[in-house]
Amino acid sequence: MTKYKFYLLISFTLLFQSVIPAQNDWQLLGLENLTIEHVYAKGDTIWVGVLDYITRKVYYSYNGGDEWIQVADTSGLIGGWLNLLRVDPNNSLTIYANTFNGRGLKSRNGGKNWEYIFPEAEPWSERNRVKNIYISPHNKDVISCILKWSLWETLLITTDGGESWKELGWFPGSSHGSELMFAFDPIDSMRMYVAADNQLSSVSFWATYNRGENWFYLSEMLWSVSKIIVDWNNNDIIYAKKTRSLDGGQNWARINNGFENYSIYNTATIDPRHSSILYMSTTQGVYQTTSKGDLWTLMSGSDSLDLNFGSSGNYDNLTIDPINNRLYAGTKNGLYVYDLPTSVETQAEIVPNEFRLYQNYPNPFNPTTRIKYQIQKINSQINSKIQNSKLVVLKVYDILGKEVTTLVNDQKQPGTYEVEFNSLSIGGKLPSGVYFYQLKVASFSEVKKMILIE
Repeated sequence: MTKYKFYLLISFTLLFQSVIPAQNDWQLLGLENLTIEHVYAKGDTIWVGVLDYITRKVYYSYNGGDEWIQVADTSGLIGGWLNLLRVDPNNSLTIYANTFNGRGLKSRNGGKNWEYIFPEAEPWSERNRVKNIYISPHNKDVISCILKWSLWETLLITTDGGESWKELGWFPGSSHGSELMFAFDPIDSMRMYVAADNQLSSVSFWATYNRGENWFYLSEMLWSVSKIIVDWNNNDIIYAKKTRSLDGGQNWARINNGFENYSIYNTATIDPRHSSILYMSTTQGVYQTTSKGDLWTLMSGSDSLDLNFGSSGNYDNLTIDPINNRLYAGTKNGLYVYDLPTSVETQAEIVPNEFRLYQNYPNPFNPTTRIKYQIQKINSQINSKIQNSKLVVLKVYDILGKEVTTLVNDQKQPGTYEVEFNSLSIGGKLPSGVYFYQLKVASFSEVKKMILIE
């Protein structure tokens, strides 16, 4: 009998070990007892912004976390308080930060020397604060900056690496102030996005398609956001907190399937190898999706990480090292790393389940505008006339119903498409006024109105 008990104990132990998440999937990389609010990693170079009791500091490692060095105040500009904002992905020695009084700083040599981002702003007003820095993925000299003045925020841009700056549009606020979030488009160098929270009752989403010369209101968001993520493989897909847009920001839907109750969002990041994979840091652990947000699962062992940061700021505590394929998570008790698998099974790209013609943008326009449409996935329940036909026709008509031009007349697979209409390419200048565009796919037909202005 003892022999059978022994075998039963071994079997139960193996079964128990197979279903309990491994606690060593996440390895502590150092800086324990420090709160890691910002992480950047590329190869053996790691930068972190930490909260040490009530003081913010910056640490770096050039050997993968074996040794850590705190950035020292060699230039006398830091004043004992340094908050990491951004590391240039093109050159990890170029970093941006701000000081206790909100002054923006830049270092070109890994924190050894510092310079003011806005040296002409003397004396620096205590009501100003450089909130964040964003570097274009297309041109390292194109940088945007969110500058906070009192309760309101404004957006600035430079195209010469910081030698000169200009204001980049106006966004709505209220007597309670305003808060902005920004993102460059990873595909289109002229396209940018802003989420504008008026701190009262509205969060609006805006886009520019000509690098800030004109901004277009697209939609009302479901709630305030702290980060905008644009799919690097399909810029129609945009993520903001636990919401997603499939049409470039015109509509938003919740993507919270799989989260535990009361899991508060910290930040998220998209996998640089598979655009279907995202990771999200929450107070309950780190979640992963392999389906562009349709379903989230809690990563093994991450529920033991202390990610309950509270409400002291906007966090960027999750990042992927694209060289070593490692996921880094900053916690309230140090920096942790997770070795990602070399191959991951992902779900197929999102295929529309309906025909749809979108409103053109910009609208009104002059001289160009974009028209987006989607072709649904065909299945056996759809009328055979539609099922056997994939011919897509998109035409533009004037207000009298006269055909102006044909934009699309081609066979199309299910998916989302976009075409540009240039009013100057018709063979003569079109007069300003109302025009119509019509999408036809077999028995499906939809018409929308657009306005050309001079």
